[in-house]
Amino acid sequence: MEKLKELKNIAKEVEEGKNKTTENIQVLVEDLKRKRNKIMKRLYKNVNRLKKAFPAISSKEFTEVLNKKIEIKKKKK
Repeated sequence: MEKLKELKNIAKEVEEGKNKTTENIQVLVEDLKRKRNKIMKRLYKNVNRLKKAFPAISSKEFTEVLNKKIEIKKKKK
């Protein structure tokens, strides 16, 4: 009987542990998203500065970064 109770307790602990790990993963994902957005903002500022300084240069990378920034702004609103 006691072993059965112990096994049930262990099973409950394992279930609680799984829930905690998924919560931790979600927190990590949210943190990484914030960091990515922060980096994208910095990149956008630098690309925008370069675009203003050298308007003759037109590159796919510049336009891609500038378009991504617009998408992030739209998502926030």
